[in-house]
Amino acid sequence: MWLKHFWMKCRDSFWFVPGTMILVSLLLGYLLPEVDRVLAITRDSRFGFLTTTGEAARLVLSSLAGALITVAGVVFSITMVSLSITTSQYGPRLLRTLIRDRVTQLSLGSFLASSIYCLVVLGQIKGYDEEILFTPHLSVMLGVTMSILTLMTVVYFMHHIAMSSQASQIISEVAADISKNLDTLYPASVGETAPEPTPVRLPGEPSSVFHDDRDGYLQTFDTDRLIAFAREHDLVIRLLVQPGDFLIKGDEIATVFGVGDSETDLENELRRRIILGSRTTISQNLRSGLEELVEVAARALSPGINDPFTAMMAIDRLTAALAHLADRDFPETVRSDDGGSVRLILPSEGYRTLLTVAFRQILIFASDNPVVMERCRDGLQRIRRRVTDPERIAAVEGWIRQCRQTLGQLTADPAVEASPS
Repeated sequence: MWLKHFWMKCRDSFWFVPGTMILVSLLLGYLLPEVDRVLAITRDSRFGFLTTTGEAARLVLSSLAGALITVAGVVFSITMVSLSITTSQYGPRLLRTLIRDRVTQLSLGSFLASSIYCLVVLGQIKGYDEEILFTPHLSVMLGVTMSILTLMTVVYFMHHIAMSSQASQIISEVAADISKNLDTLYPASVGETAPEPTPVRLPGEPSSVFHDDRDGYLQTFDTDRLIAFAREHDLVIRLLVQPGDFLIKGDEIATVFGVGDSETDLENELRRRIILGSRTTISQNLRSGLEELVEVAARALSPGINDPFTAMMAIDRLTAALAHLADRDFPETVRSDDGGSVRLILPSEGYRTLLTVAFRQILIFASDNPVVMERCRDGLQRIRRRVTDPERIAAVEGWIRQCRQTLGQLTADPAVEASPS
């Protein structure tokens, strides 16, 4: 789990792709001249069109290396300005989506990698004063080709930055993350579910409560390993926290039945299998994605920005996510091992909770905006048409009644009735 979590952090970081490209360019810069030595390309050989003079190779590579480093600085500056403007308008939580943008990472990485490759190959041109003893013709040609292709990415990078800074694109990226994780999280399939999702105690065994000694947001826990550990030591583990919760040192994290002599081992196992971080992650916590869309809508409805159209786009995406969840089974709270014995009890998070996360704050901020309130009402009505569970129907209808009540108060105001909207 730690390796998988580390890989996900690297994949979503800003440095991983450029760093990998730089390492590849360093390897090429040292290995390709050795290929040149083996091929020994001359003007009369089959690849004679690749040949150049040593002085020309030095001049070209040094010029390209300097120019590409300069352009890389420009690309980095444009990226930082775009990130600053976007996060100040839509919220710092969306920095995650912008940082992991592959086009930006590839653009910056290509300039840095091409520049470093040219510098490394430049150092492989052997000679003293005006006498050149070795010129890597193939390596020089590859450097020129890489530089041309890299410079061609500038136009697409500028286009991409302009498009990715738009509200519709940012909201669409967050919605895509939510949609991608729906199938994984709802329903989740980790271990076998027990017939009855009720807490189980092993007869005659006292329970123990375990605490964490760290502060941070719970990002994920390894359910499979916890089930395996519980089966090995004949335990029932009841987790009291779930991804997205903020833990304070000393908080209770689990109640365990049948600990016996394995208490110390279990405490170490829980700390290894529960990962904390400085922020929540959408991969194990759908609330995080919903809250990002809510933040966009809340900021758009603030008096300083006053952009109801952006808020309505965010509401549309929230509606789509909850509509997709309307008829899905949520993960069972009780998990069993292969033999059918209950081993793990998880905290439950129902549809009502996600519905509250999605619409509560927006309805508060939109309480004086009838247009946005109408969009919330229409979205909830669309969700209602897809819901079949009685408990979920009651939750959705409760929010619909609140929207109608607020709209009734707004439309009863003569100033609202006289407004063009």
